[in-house]
Amino acid sequence: MSISSFRRWVHATLPDEVTRAQVTVLRDEVEPGEEAQIDTGSWGSGPTRAPANGTGSGRS
Repeated sequence: MSISSFRRWVHATLPDEVTRAQVTVLRDEVEPGEEAQIDTGSWGSGPTRAPANGTGSGRS
């Protein structure tokens, strides 16, 4: 769930708490290399494997 989705849920589900104070989401601090992030912005944009001729990335 993205932070934006979570904030929308908080505003829809807990309107009284939102109006009383700002909601703060606490995150654990992690060392570099201990956590992975995935960019889903390119999902569904086409093939990601190299084409049969072996040139290029195959991205659309």
